[in-house]
Amino acid sequence: MTGPDLLWVDVQATAAAARGPRSLPWLDALDSHAALLVSASGLRQVTADVEG
Repeated sequence: MTGPDLLWVDVQATAAAARGPRSLPWLDALDSHAALLVSASGLRQVTADVEG
């Protein structure tokens, strides 16, 4: 996860890890943030702001 404020990125990444795959829509709604989620099975999901 990336974003403009390291403290809040850490808080939000921790919350996303606790929520699991269902956190993707919530992460996607955050302005100025990008996230890559990788599940235990290797499934990768990204928010719309992830480049590449």
